[in-house]
Amino acid sequence: MTGSRQLPLVRSRLGLVWRLLTGGAGARAEFQARVLRRSLLFSAPWYLRTYPEVAAAGVDPVLHYLARGAAQGYDPGPRFSTRGYAARHRIAGLTGINPLAHWEIFHPAAVRRRSGQGLFVGEYAAPTQALAARFREAQAARRLAARTRVLIIDDGVPLPSEGAGFPRACALLRALCDRGVFVTHYPRLHPEGRFDQAMACLPPQVEIIDRAGAAGLAGFLREHAGAYDLAIVSRPHNMAAFREACRSAPGFAGTPVIYDAEAIFALRDALRAALGEAAMGPAAVAPGPALDMASPALVEELQLAVNARIVLTVNEAEAARFRPYAGDVRVLGPSIQAQPAATAFDVRRDLLFIGRLLEDDSPNADSMRWFVRRVMPLLDALIGDDYKLEMVGPCSATLARELGSQRVRLHGRVDDLAPFYATARVFVAPTRFASGTPQKVYEAAAHGVPVVASGLLAGQLGWRDQAELLAGDCPRSFAAACARLYSDAGLWASLRQQALARVRQECDPVCFGATLQAAIDDALAGRARFPPV
Repeated sequence: MTGSRQLPLVRSRLGLVWRLLTGGAGARAEFQARVLRRSLLFSAPWYLRTYPEVAAAGVDPVLHYLARGAAQGYDPGPRFSTRGYAARHRIAGLTGINPLAHWEIFHPAAVRRRSGQGLFVGEYAAPTQALAARFREAQAARRLAARTRVLIIDDGVPLPSEGAGFPRACALLRALCDRGVFVTHYPRLHPEGRFDQAMACLPPQVEIIDRAGAAGLAGFLREHAGAYDLAIVSRPHNMAAFREACRSAPGFAGTPVIYDAEAIFALRDALRAALGEAAMGPAAVAPGPALDMASPALVEELQLAVNARIVLTVNEAEAARFRPYAGDVRVLGPSIQAQPAATAFDVRRDLLFIGRLLEDDSPNADSMRWFVRRVMPLLDALIGDDYKLEMVGPCSATLARELGSQRVRLHGRVDDLAPFYATARVFVAPTRFASGTPQKVYEAAAHGVPVVASGLLAGQLGWRDQAELLAGDCPRSFAAACARLYSDAGLWASLRQQALARVRQECDPVCFGATLQAAIDDALAGRARFPPV
């Protein structure tokens, strides 16, 4: 932009700022309300669905967001993070300007238009090559100036809607940022830049190393020796790759490491193998003595923890397996805020499954094939066919062709899951092989939807059949459990309340943050050399 064209824009913005800072409180509120109503980033329907107490009170969503919502951290829509923007642009809080109003007033119109199309919201908003480069340069400068710098290595950018452990990974990243830690996220397997989706749900100060991927990891570590106070590596294949990369980057090997195991993949593979070729077999496989043996694959995976300063697991059962191989093993489960929808039992009609379905051989894909083909016909005989199965999550074209019908509706990736939780009567989780902890069950319970799960998942949670959920392993017992929960309002209400109590006890975000902070403090207290080279 030339200087002659920039001057009117500067004068216009100065005039807006003058009106904001010198007008009375009523005038300032009225002016900002007009700005918000014109914003492409404010969605009144989304706001009312996400914060049902606003809808129940009959309050204008714009006025609520302006008067109270922003101060409580509420977002005006799915594409704008109030907390993230306020943390980055502290002048908004200091001047009393609403964060979204601040964005609309102080950012160029072209950038605002792009943000309305879903591109990420931030100081360097348009993901063109020039602005993306400028954004990376700014993040590198912030990294150098930060007090605590953490490198996270995982499969991909932790978008909660992707499932597969990413909701917990996203909560971990957010908790770090809330504590003033500068975070660099290195997506090793899926390095393609998805700035629009990432910045809609991640704090804007996160540095994402896009396009480097698996091939670039060793080079990145060499170039950033001494740049980080701590590395957090998630999942066994990434830990193995990190160990190997460190051998050619000895300058990085002195960085303390937290291994976030996420799940023991060897256990999941053993359960899958136990199912054998009978993929549509009659029952799920519960971990028994044969699967408890220290197989070479299991030992190899557990040995990845050797030399890690701290190991994080998602449940106590997996923590116990790691303890012979690592000195400091802790449990860091999900971080989920209970937010049950108030929809009554009689209003709800359908069954719900939410999870990633992109991989045709995944536990989720196997479970839904099994449910649709083996369980639903039996369930229809018990309660009739006046219900639908809503399946939400990124889905492969193959699975969509196999299972999709008028009664089995596949919705793909959806950002706002609240309407699905609010209308579902029963959540089904018929997983037949898995490890770790089933976040999908926690999420459903947190939204007030009672669950029918496999005995495998009930065991991973430590939840009791007929107390916090109903469990079934063969098609007949699973169908009977679904029919009972679908038809019995008293049982439905009891399971809902007890499951909510467990979520509040086991997934408290405050406890999650405290556990993570303690792990970081302890990891930084002693810099163990990793790995031996």
